Formats: sequence, C-alpha cells, structure tokens
Amino acid sequence: MKTSLRPIVLLIMVVPLLNAATLQPLRVSENHRFLVTADGRPFFWLGDTAWELFHRLNREEATRYLEDRASKGFTVIQAVALAELDGLNTPNAYCALFSGAFGHTYGCNEVWQMWAPGREPLIGADRPWHEALSLPGAGQTRHARALIESGPYFDRLPDTSLVVPPNSTGPDYVAACRAPDARYALIYFPSGISGGPLPSRDHPA
Repeated sequence: MKTSLRPIVLLIMVVPLLNAATLQPLRVSENHRFLVTADGRPFFWLGDTAWELFHRLNREEATRYLEDRASKGFTVIQAVALAELDGLNTPNAYCALFSGAFGHTYGCNEVWQMWAPGREPLIGADRPWHEALSLPGAGQTRHARALIESGPYFDRLPDTSLVVPPNSTGPDYVAACRAPDARYALIYFPSGISGGPLPSRDHPA
C-alpha cells in the first residue's frame, strides 16, 4: 500500500498583534525553562490555534480575528502556512503551567478551521468562527496568564510532593508548583476532589 506525504509548514506568529514595532526576538531564559524577550523580559506563551487562517480568511476577516485575540491577551497565533486543506480547554492550562510549562495553547474547533456557512467543515462545526471567538474558554485563558505573571516569573518549580498522596491520574490529576524557598505554592484541583497540601513544620495544616 502506497502512502504519500502531505507538505505542512507550521507558522507561529508572535504577538503584539498588528504592531511589529514592539516585537522583539525571543530566546530561552538563563535557567533554560522559560522564554524571554531580547532584553530579558518574561514572555508568556498564550497561543491560539488558527490553522486555516491563511487559507480561508480574507484580509478584513484576518484583521478581525487578530484584533480579537489581542484583546483577550493572546501572545502567539499558530497557523499552517502551506498545507493541503483536507490535510480544548482552560483547566489544562493550569495543569500544564503548574507542571513546568512556559505557556499554553488554546484551541477551538470552529476557529482553527475558520468555518462559516458555505465552507466545508474539516471536523463537525456548529457555529461560524466569528461567533466562536467569544466562547468563554478564549477569555478565561487570560486569567492563567495573569496569575503566572503576577509574581516572580523565573523561579516557579513543579512539585507534586506538596499534594497529599496518592495523587490522582487522568482528569483528576492535581498539579502543584512552588518557589524554591517555599514562600509561595500553587496547587490546582481540576475536578474539586477532596485533598490538600501536605503540612510543613513551619506551616502546619
């Protein structure tokens, strides 16, 4: 059975959207765990998937999409620049960030394929992309970004030893992180299961 490879070029656009004058090159932080701008400022990766941005939207529609994502605090747009056309959710952000990720990418089915009536859906879609822009998840991701950017950025360490064992798996997995000197800890319970942090000698539960 013969198979053929389909060419795909993934293009990642770093935002400030529509304002290239403020855009700086990115590099890996000195501790090799995060992204920073050329002058050393933290760069929080908050991405949105818009795979069909270049294939299905005209300039006016693309501008509408990019302005909406900028207003919601997104910093990265992930799109496919060259591909054959036939070719998610907020809780996951906290779990990933508390486990050591330098950011998170949000995805919405109708948005990434830029579906609208009259266009063939690549995967089942039930609302036009411009209506799906306002779904709650897209606006909620900014809170994860704000939380991480509200404190010391580069010293966040994942540490599930803070969670009373045994930790759950799958959708009930509890993620935790802390500062190296334990001056703060963040623990995420995705489904509200009972549990809590382990007591310490300095701060008993």
